[in-house]
Amino acid sequence: MFVFINRAENIYSMGEWHQQRRNLKRRRRRNIVLNIVCILLVGSGLWVTIDYFWRRLNYVVTNDATVDQYVAPLNIRVAGYIREVRFTEHQFVHRGDTLLVLDDREYCIRVKEAEAALLDAQGTQGVIRSGIETSRTNVAVQEANIAEAKAKLWQTEQDFQRFERLMRDESVPGQQYEQAKASYEAALARYRALVAQKQTAESQYTEANMRTVGAEANVLRCEADLDMARLNLSYTVLIAPYDGYIGRRTLEPGQFV
Repeated sequence: MFVFINRAENIYSMGEWHQQRRNLKRRRRRNIVLNIVCILLVGSGLWVTIDYFWRRLNYVVTNDATVDQYVAPLNIRVAGYIREVRFTEHQFVHRGDTLLVLDDREYCIRVKEAEAALLDAQGTQGVIRSGIETSRTNVAVQEANIAEAKAKLWQTEQDFQRFERLMRDESVPGQQYEQAKASYEAALARYRALVAQKQTAESQYTEANMRTVGAEANVLRCEADLDMARLNLSYTVLIAPYDGYIGRRTLEPGQFV
């Protein structure tokens, strides 16, 4: 009887110990959860407090205020249909970002037309320069021919004068005199014709030089037209001039602007 009572007491003590251990584990888990919740609450409170003071330092809350901002309007320099819109409303963009793309097929055609006009003007300028060189060569050739004709004229003139003196003395037949006279007159006519041809060549040379100025002006004009066409083509792509936020979006693809 004595042993049985002791064993019962031991069994009761063991059960009570296990029950206390389970209660201790339960309280420990509850304390851990409570500590985590407290830490989260404290952390949230700190975050709210820090955010509040940060906003107080960097922002002003008021019901009647104006904001000092740099507003840069984005203007489209050329007309056309919108092909792509690459921004959203109130989006932050960086300088150089593409915002809008227009249909550039018409402007590409204008660039090709300007390039063709420039090539035509340059070809005309080349033809004129070639004509100048030809005129200069003709003048040089005419000068050489005139020198040759002048020498021949002098020779025939000496022969004619000699036969003229002999004719007065009746030392030569009249036929030889007439031949000498005809040779002299032919040489004189040729000399005068060559002089006239030289004057014509010089006039053509002067005219070609004057046309060169017009051709150069036409080339410059065509180059300016090509630069303008390329500039207008570049305007079909609208880029952000600065870093900042986009305002309201009122443009859609297919819209004419």
